[in-house]
Amino acid sequence: MNQILVTDVENNNNKSHNMKPIIRFFCVVAIIFALILIAEGGFYLYKKYNTKKNEEGQTKKDETEVVIPDEPKDTTDPTISIENANGKLTVTVEDETELDYFTYQWEGKDETKIDATEETKTLIKQEIFVEKGTSRLTLTAVDKAGNKYTTTKKIIGSNGPTIKASISNENFVVKVTDEFGITKIEYSHNGGETKTVEGIPEGAKEYEFKVPLTEGTNYLKINAYENGIMTEYKCKKTR
Repeated sequence: MNQILVTDVENNNNKSHNMKPIIRFFCVVAIIFALILIAEGGFYLYKKYNTKKNEEGQTKKDETEVVIPDEPKDTTDPTISIENANGKLTVTVEDETELDYFTYQWEGKDETKIDATEETKTLIKQEIFVEKGTSRLTLTAVDKAGNKYTTTKKIIGSNGPTIKASISNENFVVKVTDEFGITKIEYSHNGGETKTVEGIPEGAKEYEFKVPLTEGTNYLKINAYENGIMTEYKCKKTR
């Protein structure tokens, strides 16, 4: 007798049919998950790219903000001018940008330094007393850029007026001389009021005047001027 194997085809088909929706569900889930991963990866790359671009832009912006253009170089030396008045030198030091300091030095003596301040950074004025006799004066000006100007001058310091007095015909005869010019003569007799001699020609290097003597002892005091330099002279004569 032949045996016949009977397989329940209907039941197997039903089982396979029931598995298909599950498989389809997991496939959809997998696809969705993959899309999510792709989207996240794309967003990460996009964000990283934009961040890098912004950083580069910011760096370029910062670099642009701190760039300082080259300023014109100061190559101009300071200047020094000198004026002589009243036995003193007035020295004027100037610079178009900014001074650093100024020095002056008499021959054989220590150097004197004057630093510029906020108020004197472009102009320094300095009075220098002139001693009697002849000497060399060296002046130096330096600006903030290191430009330097030096000059040496031969300065003749006046000894001031010379006064001599003698007696002639019952008078004091007073003679005043000065190589640079007499500017004023004053005198007092026997302690009286101080008088100014009138009529001295402008620029006169020699001038003579008389003061009458009185009975007894006569005291005469004379002050003669060459601008700000004064010579004092005193004498006593008996008539």
